[in-house]
Amino acid sequence: MISAVLFRNYKNYNNMHFVQICNNFNEKYSVFVGNNGVGKSAILESIDVILNNRDWNYTKGAKKTESFICPIYLIEKNKLDDNNGILEIIGNYYWNVNERANSNIKNNVELQKLIRYRDLLKVNYEKTHYLIMIGGDFNNPNAAFCATFNDDILNKIMKHENITKEKAQQELDLVRKRIESLYRYLYIPVEESPSELLKLQNNTMQYLLNRNILEEIESLLKQNGRGKAAIVDRINQSLDEFIEEVNKVITQVDDKYTFRSEAGARKKITAKDIREKILEAYFPLKTLKVNGHAVENLSSGEQRKAIIDIAYSIIVANADKETEREIVLAIDEPESSMHISNCYSQFGRLDEIAVTYRKQVLITTHWYGFLPIIYKGNMHHITNDDGVTDICSFSLNNIMEERRSFPDVIELKSFFDLASSIITYIRTKPNDTWIICEGKDDKQYLECVLYGEKNINILPVGGCGNVSKLFEMIYSVMSEKTEQKVCKVLFLIDTDIKAKSYMQPKGWGNPNNNIKFRRLQVDNDVIKLYDPTKQNTYVQTEIEDCLDGNIYFEALVLAIKEKGDSDLKNKINGFTVKKDVQYSMLRGDDTILVATEGFSIEGKKKIIAFAESDIGKEVIVNNYKKIFDKLNDKPKHMLKDEILRLWD
Repeated sequence: MISAVLFRNYKNYNNMHFVQICNNFNEKYSVFVGNNGVGKSAILESIDVILNNRDWNYTKGAKKTESFICPIYLIEKNKLDDNNGILEIIGNYYWNVNERANSNIKNNVELQKLIRYRDLLKVNYEKTHYLIMIGGDFNNPNAAFCATFNDDILNKIMKHENITKEKAQQELDLVRKRIESLYRYLYIPVEESPSELLKLQNNTMQYLLNRNILEEIESLLKQNGRGKAAIVDRINQSLDEFIEEVNKVITQVDDKYTFRSEAGARKKITAKDIREKILEAYFPLKTLKVNGHAVENLSSGEQRKAIIDIAYSIIVANADKETEREIVLAIDEPESSMHISNCYSQFGRLDEIAVTYRKQVLITTHWYGFLPIIYKGNMHHITNDDGVTDICSFSLNNIMEERRSFPDVIELKSFFDLASSIITYIRTKPNDTWIICEGKDDKQYLECVLYGEKNINILPVGGCGNVSKLFEMIYSVMSEKTEQKVCKVLFLIDTDIKAKSYMQPKGWGNPNNNIKFRRLQVDNDVIKLYDPTKQNTYVQTEIEDCLDGNIYFEALVLAIKEKGDSDLKNKINGFTVKKDVQYSMLRGDDTILVATEGFSIEGKKKIIAFAESDIGKEVIVNNYKKIFDKLNDKPKHMLKDEILRLWD
């Protein structure tokens, strides 16, 4: 994983700057936001300089000889052999360096940021991962360089290996090559031509496919057939015979003329000579088409969409295959020129690449609609006031808590952008149904509940407050008579412990209105969807209370076996599930938990506390989905009937 980067005098980053990218190995989605010109793209581009030999774009007016770029990698130790112990030497140095070991840290704000960041990583990763900062400088971009720590690292290697500084540099160069060989960094700048990127012969496509077609062609040309010479040898033999015949003919006229190779020149063609010509001839015959139209003839937004669609499909198709290198997908402004209705789905796909398929994704964007719908990763907000760059980082995992620290414009724009995208999508695909729910767990459960239903979009937006806020924004636009019959949208919230009051919007209650705002409620053993703007039965109810009780209990037992302590494992053995249960509530008199031997109130409380904890919810929902997916006869959820009945 590319964890951070330290650079000096690159583009608009004058002097030294430390940039955090990702601080959690399981949250690989990183988003850089800010106004135009603050340096978002420069961060992604700088890594491309090191990993893909991109041209060096040093800061104007600064000393280019002082320019350097050093990515910081967090690498699982089992990914790299360390026969000579040098990786361990370098890794230990970075995990432990401080002001006493390197006095430059004391007086440099950016290096102090790096050390604080290192200390954050150290808690979870010191024993299992290498932390290594290594890159290059402008003077010698292909040689390994470790910024302010370079002399320290070289001295450590010299002492460990008992070698000269020159030999130590060679060892450090090998370390850089080995680390960089672990990654395929696919950078898609906003100005890059999508139609060029989507050609099969393009390096980006080759990297995505994890194949080098040139090498495969060359290998085929060198292969021997049964009892036959290799193809390239047969071609050479045939051409030699042809030249021999030509020379025989022309020498009969005048023996002064002859075709032959220059002295010292190659006398045969190689597989490498032929492979280039095959690519030049073959790949132009195979162009990407969308609905029969060549991709270069589409609008720039449609071309941009195609890039993400193709990258997503290839990554999904190769999800279970071992890859030679770890893919890092870096995209400038995925929303650029894209129709606003496509934004939410495209950003959702990028999130899926990171969360489900565990590929590192780095993006820059001006579309803040991703904030309510992305749950794992980091957002980095960049400002540049009077030439001073400042970067504030936020965890998307705790977005509801951290949004208080956002600049006001970010929170306001995030809901406006998302609402605009949803409204536009709804208008372009009126036959779809939308369910706007609170969290990702809700989405996973609803996918099981609504199994078999088509054209349903389920969008989690990070809490009850966000659901109601989006409802107000979208309803105010879509409640006109001309809009009422063209879209179905359900805004679905839990029934919290404390009753919340919601104002009825203008025109609310029209039975022809397809926009519904409802809360979940278990009422007398029946699952209901009640209008939260009206007074009804009010008992705490969450999505976890409205599922198939047998599957939920099985998922709960498995979760306790996986994550519970010994006491909790003993306590769950004292319970079984109520017969003929229609829902999955654990609390109160309507509980599905039936006591057997060893029943205790405290045991039940502990089971419920585990089920309602963050770790418990995460493991239970994953188990529930696995169990449900394996069933040949899918159980019908009571909640499904209640949802579909809304529009009958």
